[in-house]
Amino acid sequence: LEMTEAEKTQEETTKTVEVKESVSLSTEDLGKIKKQIEFYFSDSNYPKDKFLQEKAKENEEGFIPLEVLTTFNRLKSITTDLDQIRKALGESD
Repeated sequence: LEMTEAEKTQEETTKTVEVKESVSLSTEDLGKIKKQIEFYFSDSNYPKDKFLQEKAKENEEGFIPLEVLTTFNRLKSITTDLDQIRKALGESD
């Protein structure tokens, strides 16, 4: 069985997987990420943040997925790369 050009193109397109490379951020940006996320959970913000509290209630252990935080504009303006966020938080208290 011969494949038509359209079928070959479709097959190649199907095989192509977009690989998003993790871009290393500067030490300054990693610090900004850490500071911003620490603010989200700080005593001055978290008790008033109904959205985060609702997200915490969705998990029996009270965890909030990092993906939720990447929807916040301040963090989004730095990065939405979960690996970089994890790297920044690895140095968090």
